[in-house]
Amino acid sequence: MGRDHKPRDRVRVALESCVPGYRPGDKGRVLRELVSTTRGALYYVVAMDKDDPSQGSAVFSEDEIELDVGTRSTEAAVGVRP
Repeated sequence: MGRDHKPRDRVRVALESCVPGYRPGDKGRVLRELVSTTRGALYYVVAMDKDDPSQGSAVFSEDEIELDVGTRSTEAAVGVRP
């Protein structure tokens, strides 16, 4: 399950995804988080690797993407020490 994704995190489409045009395992990078004001649900705007950047990005619910293990974009991941 995709939860608590941060901008620049590498993610992949989960098995539960219902977004047309994307298959489980397709990868991308989180651009930003959106919150539905009516339900409080989390959504993520993701730049998908397979898409042309000039064509925009895709929106996934928190359950439709998951962290691409070992690729979280944090200071620790890029070798910056506190």
